[in-house]
Amino acid sequence: MIRFVDLTLAGKAVAALIVVLLIGLTVMIVSRWWDDLWDWLPGSTEQRLERAEARAATAQADAAARRTEVVWLEKQQADVAEATRVNIQTRTVTTRAVTHAEEAPDASIEIDHGRADRLRGADRRLCDLAPVDCGTGTAPD
Repeated sequence: MIRFVDLTLAGKAVAALIVVLLIGLTVMIVSRWWDDLWDWLPGSTEQRLERAEARAATAQADAAARRTEVVWLEKQQADVAEATRVNIQTRTVTTRAVTHAEEAPDASIEIDHGRADRLRGADRRLCDLAPVDCGTGTAPD
């Protein structure tokens, strides 16, 4: 058997290099095994990584849901604005029509009974054709 002392300087250097490499490989293998050995612990880097990935996935899903909610809220806001505009226009036109009707020269003249009966009959026919448009289903007197 060859002893370390009997080697030449180059042989000692090669032997030392081999020993250092073996120690390095052993340390690498043990450290990898050691990391895998402790990965299941709650404080390990693997567990922290899994929790961070789960939080990131939850945040992405929440952001997508909020984007969808914003789109629908903007659509609802546009619909409400349009309905409000139509409501205001309807009130304006109705007020103007009532004012014109009250200021008309024949506003105080009573309508004859025959014409009133014909108008009521027309209203009833309209209610028969489109009952949704009739409020109570009776023609006004």
